[in-house]
Amino acid sequence: MGFLRDLGGWHLLILLVLVLVAVGVVVLVSAIFVGTAGKGKSSQRSGADAAGPEQQGLPPSVADELAKLAALRASGALTEAEYVAAKARLLGQ
Repeated sequence: MGFLRDLGGWHLLILLVLVLVAVGVVVLVSAIFVGTAGKGKSSQRSGADAAGPEQQGLPPSVADELAKLAALRASGALTEAEYVAAKARLLGQ
């Protein structure tokens, strides 16, 4: 680092300020990218929030169960009689 010995007082001060500014810019840019990555994670979390209650550890609601029954009936996995019986059982009738 012989070039630092050759620098005068003002030149050394300017070099120090430039180094500090460069470090600040790097920290700022990395903070922005970490913030952006965090937003991506929060959107993933909101996607998980939009997922079914079973995935969140909550018991399924009656509306969720009715929707599942309707999907099973539409796919042919349940007959109309099975659908009606399961719906009545779910609604407590």
